[in-house]
Amino acid sequence: MAAISGRPKAGSNELSVLKRENARLQEENEILEKATAYFAWQLPGSTHGSVRRPGNW
Repeated sequence: MAAISGRPKAGSNELSVLKRENARLQEENEILEKATAYFAWQLPGSTHGSVRRPGNW
C-alpha cells in the first residue's frame, strides 16, 4: 500500500493545477465574449440588440 499512498497526492496536485487553469481559461473566455460583443456593437450601422447578418452590413 505504500506505493499507492503517494499516487493520490500527485493526482490531487494535478487536479488543483487543472482547476486553476480551467478557472483562468473561463475568465479569459468571458473577457473575449465581452470584447466581441463590444466591438460587434461598434460596427457601422449596428443597433443595440439587433441581429447582424451578412446582408445587413
